[in-house]
Amino acid sequence: MIEPKAVLRDQRGVALPLALIALLILTMLVLTVLNLGAVEPQISKNLSDTARARHMAEAGIEWAFDCLADQDLSAFLAGPDGVQNTSDDTLATSVAGQAIGARMDATFCPNSPPPGTLPGLAAGTGTFAVTIRNDSIGAGGGYAGDQVLTGVAIDGGGKFTDSNGVVILTATGTYGTSIRRITAVVSRNTLVVNAAANLPGMQADTYMNGVVANQTIDGRDWLRTDSNGGSPTGTGPMRYGITTQPGIQTNIGITYEANVESAFDTVAKQNTVQGKSQSTGLLTSGLSAIAPDGALTPATMLTFLTKLAANPATTVIQSSMACPLVLTGAVGTPTAPTLSTAGSSCPGNPPIGQQLSLGTTADPKLVYFRGELDTSSNFTGLNLQGTIKGAGILVVEDGDLAINTSGAGLSIQGRNVDFYWDGIVIVTGRYVGTGFRSTSNTEIRGGFISNEAIWNEAAGYYEFLNQANSLAIRNSTQNINMALRAAYNQRIISWREN
Repeated sequence: MIEPKAVLRDQRGVALPLALIALLILTMLVLTVLNLGAVEPQISKNLSDTARARHMAEAGIEWAFDCLADQDLSAFLAGPDGVQNTSDDTLATSVAGQAIGARMDATFCPNSPPPGTLPGLAAGTGTFAVTIRNDSIGAGGGYAGDQVLTGVAIDGGGKFTDSNGVVILTATGTYGTSIRRITAVVSRNTLVVNAAANLPGMQADTYMNGVVANQTIDGRDWLRTDSNGGSPTGTGPMRYGITTQPGIQTNIGITYEANVESAFDTVAKQNTVQGKSQSTGLLTSGLSAIAPDGALTPATMLTFLTKLAANPATTVIQSSMACPLVLTGAVGTPTAPTLSTAGSSCPGNPPIGQQLSLGTTADPKLVYFRGELDTSSNFTGLNLQGTIKGAGILVVEDGDLAINTSGAGLSIQGRNVDFYWDGIVIVTGRYVGTGFRSTSNTEIRGGFISNEAIWNEAAGYYEFLNQANSLAIRNSTQNINMALRAAYNQRIISWREN
C-alpha cells in the first residue's frame, strides 16, 4: 500500500515541464530584445528626422527675417503676385477658418536666395516654406486674438496693410516624412518723421547764424541721386521744413513753433526753409513751412529709443564727462572714422583707437552713443571732426552732438561737404543740443531730430544751433525708409513651435 505522503514527496517528471517553461520565458525575452533592436533604429531615425525638420523650420524663420529687412512689410501681405485675395495670399494659418497667409518667395528679396533648400544643398537634405500675415485676427471661434501672441494691440490695417510694424511668420520645415512648424512674431520699431528738421522735445530753442546763402532746410522729397543744383524727384510725401510739438514752451511762455520761428528773423533766413504749408498742404517757403506736429513727441521718442537700445543687435557706445568721445574721419575713409577721446578714464570701455563703420546705403548701420547727465549743459557726448560720411541711424543720447568737421572734401551730388548722412540723425536726452559749427559743411538727407527731454534748461543753450559754413537738411523718404527698415531695427518678439 502506497502512503499519500510518499506520493506528494515524489518529484519524478517535474524537470521537463520546468525546462519547457524556462525555455518559453527565454524565447520570449529573446524575441522582445530582437523586436526592440528592430524598432529602436526607426525611433532614432524618426527623432533625427524630426530634429532636422525643426532645423529647417528655424532656417525658414531666419531666411524670412533677413528677407523682410529693407522692405515694406505691407508689400508681402498680398503674396508674390501683388494681387489681393488670390491663391498665394489665401493660405491656411494656425487659426481655424483664417486662410489669410501669404506665400513668401524671393520676389521682394533680391539679395536673398529663394526659399526651399539651404544654399548649395539638394532637396533631400530638407526643405522649408514660409507664409506671412498681418496681426489682424481678433478674438472669436475659440481663438483669443493675435494680441495674445504679439503682446500688442491688433493691427487695424486689416489683412493687407501693416500699420504697426508687426507681422506673423509661419515656417514649415520638411525632412523625409517629418514636418515641423514654427510661428514667430517680427516687430519693426516705428517712428513718424514729418519734417526735414524735427524739434519734438520740451524745448525748441533755435539759433540761426550760419552762412545764409549756403543754408537750406527742405521738406520736399529728395532721392539720393538728386543733384543739389536741381529739384528733387522723389514721389514720397512732402513734409514740413521744421516741426515742433504743439503747445506752449513752459520756460518762456510762448509756443514751441513761435520760438523756432523767432530764429528766422530775416526774410533771407525764412526763405531757407521750404516744404509743406501748414495752411494749404502745398509747397511753400518761409514760416508757413514751420509747423506744430503731434505725431513726434518726447513720449514717442522714448518708446522708439528704448526699443532700439533693447534690440540684441544694438551696441551702445558709452561716452562720459571723463571720457568725451571724438570721431575723426578722412576724405579717403569717411565711412570708417577713428574713435578717440580727450579724457583719460573711460567707463564702459568704448573702442578707443578703433575705426567705426558708419554704414553705406547698401549696408546701413545703427551707430548709438550714450552719454551721461550733465545739468550744466556743457557736455559734448560726440564731437565729429575731419570728414565723416555714413548711412542709417546716428543716435547721441544724453550729450551734445558737435559737428566740427571741416575741409568740404567730399563732393556729393554737386555739393562739397565734410559731414554727410543718408538716413536719420537723432540727438536726444536731458540738457542736450546739436551744434553745426562754423567750419562744418553738412548735408543730412533723410531726417534730423533734436529732442530735449527736460523743460528748464538755462537760457543760452540751443537744441538746434547753426553756425555752419554750409548746411542742408533735406527730407528723403527713400533714406528714412532705408534707416527704419534695416535689420538692426527689427526683432523677433515671440516664438512658438506648432
